[in-house]
Amino acid sequence: MRRPKVNLLRSYCNNTKDGSHFAVLFNVNIGVRYPKGLRDLCFFMITNKNCIPLKDKKDNPYMAVVVANHTKRKSSKSKIVRLARYLLREEHNISFIESYRSVPPIEDFIWSSENKYSPYEIIVKNKTVGKNTVSNVVMVKSFLSDWVNLEQEFHKPK
Repeated sequence: MRRPKVNLLRSYCNNTKDGSHFAVLFNVNIGVRYPKGLRDLCFFMITNKNCIPLKDKKDNPYMAVVVANHTKRKSSKSKIVRLARYLLREEHNISFIESYRSVPPIEDFIWSSENKYSPYEIIVKNKTVGKNTVSNVVMVKSFLSDWVNLEQEFHKPK
């Protein structure tokens, strides 16, 4: 049976409160143009622990995002590869040590009706730049280790 043509919808990640939440990886946009270069965006939909989406007063789902510099995903240090490592579960049959050699593509972790993962635990921190507020995922509770920090440290010249 052929699937009907659908419009891809844009996700807004500005309505989730700071703190700990359950969430599923909802969508991934690779190579999005930003003023300072390309970015990879990983959207998380906030749910309860039974994987039911939580909504705001306007009936929009609560969303949060991981914003990463665009990469070819070959470095174990890149944010998107680190996120994929932290989203690994027992059913992936990859040990934490093996995850430094290879991980599945980030798209493999997206929740779907065929791939019904239980929600992850995340920590969200809102950041406002100018007039725009973004609900950023800053930590993920990994099934292979514990809470892991996604915030990047930038080395500034002395």
